[in-house]
Amino acid sequence: MIETELENMIKDIEARLQYQGMKFEQYLQMVGKTMEDFKKESEEQAKTSVKTRLVLEAIIKEEKIEADEETINKKLKEMAGLYGKKEEELKQNENFMKYIEDSIKNEKVIDFIVKNAKIK
Repeated sequence: MIETELENMIKDIEARLQYQGMKFEQYLQMVGKTMEDFKKESEEQAKTSVKTRLVLEAIIKEEKIEADEETINKKLKEMAGLYGKKEEELKQNENFMKYIEDSIKNEKVIDFIVKNAKIK
């Protein structure tokens, strides 16, 4: 699981760098690190991310938190505006739609946690 999370972190960074016209390898050269250095330094963050995701997923399941169609469409419209794309074009991307649904669920579960927190 940790290795998968590290790979996801790398893919996320690669995507962000790509928008800036840079490759991940160039980034590593700029910061003077190897891929192994990066993975080793990112391992704790990956572990924390996995633990957090598992807790959030358990709460989502237990509380039956869903992303309703209205909220999905609202988020889709917002994202289409940000990316300068048409909503229909974004709907064609299965991964993007999954990302939107997961984002909504995560927002809802965080709201749920905050509303139900008992501060001592």
